[in-house]
Amino acid sequence: MMRRWLTWSLTLTLGFFSLQVAHSENEQLAMTTDANIGLAIEYRLAQDHRVQENLIEVVVERGIVTFTGRVDNLLSKERASALAETIKGVRSVINRIIVAPSTQLDDENIQHHVQSALLENPATELYEIDVTVQDGSVHLQGTVQSWQEKQLALQVAKGVNGIKTLTHDIMIKTIDDRSDHAIREEIIQRLTYDVWVNPESLDVVVQDGTVSLSGTVNSLDQKSRAIHLSWVHGITAVHGDQLNVEWSPSQRLRRTGLVTPSDETIQQAIKDALSYDPRVVKSDITIEVNEGLVILTGTVDTLYAKQAIEEDAQNTVGIYRVVNHVKVQSQTTIPDEEIASRMQASISRDPFLDQENIDVTVHHGTVFLQGHVTSRYQQARATTLAWGVKGVVNVSNTLQHPVKWTWESDIELRQNIKEQFWWSPFLSVESITVQVEDGVATLDGTVDSWQQRHIAKDNALAAGAKSVHNRIQIQSLDGSSFVPTPEKLYR
Repeated sequence: MMRRWLTWSLTLTLGFFSLQVAHSENEQLAMTTDANIGLAIEYRLAQDHRVQENLIEVVVERGIVTFTGRVDNLLSKERASALAETIKGVRSVINRIIVAPSTQLDDENIQHHVQSALLENPATELYEIDVTVQDGSVHLQGTVQSWQEKQLALQVAKGVNGIKTLTHDIMIKTIDDRSDHAIREEIIQRLTYDVWVNPESLDVVVQDGTVSLSGTVNSLDQKSRAIHLSWVHGITAVHGDQLNVEWSPSQRLRRTGLVTPSDETIQQAIKDALSYDPRVVKSDITIEVNEGLVILTGTVDTLYAKQAIEEDAQNTVGIYRVVNHVKVQSQTTIPDEEIASRMQASISRDPFLDQENIDVTVHHGTVFLQGHVTSRYQQARATTLAWGVKGVVNVSNTLQHPVKWTWESDIELRQNIKEQFWWSPFLSVESITVQVEDGVATLDGTVDSWQQRHIAKDNALAAGAKSVHNRIQIQSLDGSSFVPTPEKLYR
């Protein structure tokens, strides 16, 4: 009922597609009022299985979103902010949500679980981090090699059930003595070849190893991404205070008319991205690029690294498809019984999954997951956890979840999907057509990147579609569409 009420509220308040693209830029800007932004955020929260939306209050003033209320884990609190950052017109987020864990654990157990999570993760197992806990509040202290390693350690710790707050004094070792010019050039390269950022609207200044970003981005999510990419070797801080978030209908995620990067440039951009990803360890990867088709081969030590490599490739400008033929070959053989035990422990620490409802068996390094969960997200979450267990080479997930679909007419559902597309700063409503038949959505048109294609599908599902036929094509920067041929695919 909540989702239906919000859908009606959005439709009655905004009436987007009774006017559709006939709106002038000023009329479209007028849609992003604080009240409408608040409704759009409420809708997203109601559709997301990671957030207890009925316990969260949303207030929007001049594009600044303030969350209050409570959730039962840190990842849910972060998820609320992340959802708001992907709504047009949101300029900043103040998250005052209180974490009140549903599972009460004593400090000793929480400390043990956080330590275990860091030790069991294939990337963080060697980090020099101490864990202390007081009244459910966790503090991490230690030293890592990069800003990316610090963020990964924090994310792993946040995925442990029972934590109320998380603070840290994690220091970064600055081992590279680099010139400001070299640092600036690398940052510009990283911004240029990332699909989420429009580098032409940004200015990068580096002085004595400190990076300052200024300019304009069209979403808060894009601002966070630009700051993330600016953390390269040799710097001490990144300041993004002068990076303004201003959405306008005429601003695209990336400008058209740019030259599509060469295969060699794409290949190097992927290599550079992998060099900063702490999840990619003990790898021997070959990257082949053929007119935007990326083929990954080689070996990695963990399934965790294999999935990270594919994600990094998909985030690169100029690709239309990634084929991942990387093999997982662990340097040490871990018995199936030990892998199963580690997987079960990982599930027991997780705030989203119930260990009693998931059966875990392992055969020759392949994890088989059976049982019942409550949502599509929980099913996917179990697979993600399995990727991070050392010794896992493959995952077979047959977990069952109820299909919770509220009947709506095809006309209503199409309207909902269009509204979701409109609120996304990553999609252009004019470039995507939506057809709905018996609750199944078919998407056609063009987008600028593989990731935008995924976003369109996810938004359609969040809007209430039973399933989605995604026929959207990837458009190159010069305006032509990528059309794969057999010789490209099987070369």
